[in-house]
Amino acid sequence: MTLHDRIDRSNHLTLVRLVLALLVIFSHTFALGGFGDEFVLGGNDKYGNLAVNGFFVVSGMLISVSFVRTKSILHFIRNRGLRLLPAYWLSLLLSALVLCPLAYWLGGGNAAEYWTPATDSPFTYVAKNIALRVYQTGIADVFRDNPYPRMVNGVLWTLIYEVTCYGFVVVVGVLGLLKRHWGWLVALLALMASNTLVYAGAADYFPTAASSLLALLHFLAYFVAGIVAHLYADKIRIGADATLLSAAGLCFLLLVPIPVVFYAYHLLAPPVLVVFIFGIAFSTSSFAGEQGMPDLSYGLYIYGWVVQQILASIGVAEKGFAAFLGSSLILSSVLAAISYYGIERRALSWKRATRSH
Repeated sequence: MTLHDRIDRSNHLTLVRLVLALLVIFSHTFALGGFGDEFVLGGNDKYGNLAVNGFFVVSGMLISVSFVRTKSILHFIRNRGLRLLPAYWLSLLLSALVLCPLAYWLGGGNAAEYWTPATDSPFTYVAKNIALRVYQTGIADVFRDNPYPRMVNGVLWTLIYEVTCYGFVVVVGVLGLLKRHWGWLVALLALMASNTLVYAGAADYFPTAASSLLALLHFLAYFVAGIVAHLYADKIRIGADATLLSAAGLCFLLLVPIPVVFYAYHLLAPPVLVVFIFGIAFSTSSFAGEQGMPDLSYGLYIYGWVVQQILASIGVAEKGFAAFLGSSLILSSVLAAISYYGIERRALSWKRATRSH
């Protein structure tokens, strides 16, 4: 059975994205709660990094499929904007105008000092970050005494790279290059090699200003792996055997703490994640409980960090790792549900309405 045979049938992608979002929150629990360095997977990567890379793999396939099936470029851009921006804007407003002032007040801060600081006001936080590029990371002195101080939401920086990847799809699509061609395999191999060289120390030879480009190339390797999965879906085997084999390979690459495996992991992770993630997502049909399941992954991703900062500021982390993580997941899920039912689901209905015209 190939990915092509299953790509248009019911799947477990919503559940997969949920697990990836939960892994990001779990990963951040260490630094934000002051629990020391995250124990890493054999020293080769962290849970949060692995999850974010997985998100880019999934996006690469879904976005390329969406571009091919959307009737116009304007509709594609509109749909991508509806998926990301309304919920993102809500998170900025809630963080700056509700969550952070509440945390500041609970921590004994003076309200006037929050709303009228000398620098980094809540209003400039919203205004400067409104276009997905994060220019202001803190608000007043909120979270000043946290284990990870002042950073209101340390995950938002990845969203600009997600949007840049969308722009990449538009460009190659307009040029007629979003078709199956050996050039995509060459591009993927080049990006995989680039990642490996960066982790081998090549980044030290680049100026600091190039850090954004190197980050883009990193994410693009996983995104392009997802595009290749779409283009070569009839060649990618899925099923129990392929999924178990990719899982075993991924575990080996992650858990064996020797240099050659470390470099092999950063070279091979994009295609291995393709087989592993899409094997899990598409090998079987969705369960009854999954049908109609709300996709809370985006909300969990954009609220998890700020929730953990708030909980750390009021002393919840002092109750221990389990209490901090558990309360973080509960409160993040509440905000994710508000985001989904209040904004994201409405945006999805607007997208469907667009397709009907």
